[in-house]
Amino acid sequence: MTRNLTLVAVALASLTSSSALAQSTGDFPYLYHPVGRTRPNLLMVESETAYGTRETRPFGEQGVEQGVRLRWAPTSFLVLEGWGGVALAGGEHRGTAASIDAYFGVLDQARHAVNLTLGGGCLLDFQTVAIPRLYVALSRSFGPIDLALSTRLEFPLRGARDVADVILGFAASYRAARWARVGAELLMQDIEGFWEKDEAEGGAKVVAGPTAWFALGQHLEVKVNAGAVIPATTNVPRHPAPGVEPAGSGYGFLGRLAVAWVL
Repeated sequence: MTRNLTLVAVALASLTSSSALAQSTGDFPYLYHPVGRTRPNLLMVESETAYGTRETRPFGEQGVEQGVRLRWAPTSFLVLEGWGGVALAGGEHRGTAASIDAYFGVLDQARHAVNLTLGGGCLLDFQTVAIPRLYVALSRSFGPIDLALSTRLEFPLRGARDVADVILGFAASYRAARWARVGAELLMQDIEGFWEKDEAEGGAKVVAGPTAWFALGQHLEVKVNAGAVIPATTNVPRHPAPGVEPAGSGYGFLGRLAVAWVL
């Protein structure tokens, strides 16, 4: 009996160590910040579900958003990502979206004191507008604490949109266990609303809330985020998202769950 218990304990320790290895080599513990380096030949398939009131893109619309993401890292400093999703409201299909992006780990904190990630790609949003985009992120770990600061620039190619949309983000997490991280994420969308009185999507908005990451075995990862959507500035949008009332308060809630299988 004692021998069997010992074998079980060793197996559980091995399983936890494998999950911790994926985390320590730079997996993706955040919902909104694809930062960090990773191990070569990583392949990740992720199902992501979002629910709540999202007053403007990228938060979407009131209802449910279901997407699937594929990540592949041919090297430790290059991550290729493809995503596709649908928006549902009132039980009806409201739109389909897809994106493709590449992220490059330019600097590594082991040699340069900070991690620098550059990225670029294109989104075809739920209103079938093509949006080229650029991404820059700085991140660094201090023992169990991880910090990330990011900027995304988007350039809608048609429609009554802004020439460019600016999204700022901040994330922080603490490694509470070898298999778990807890923290928070913040995004500020359409910050041009601070100086443009007729910002196309209705003004600057903030989504902020807690985030958690868990490794449930050697290959399975789960991430969850709950965020409050808060209007920082408000104006009548020139281009409201489908299903969003232009005269709405701008306040809302967004919950997001991602389940990933890592190879």
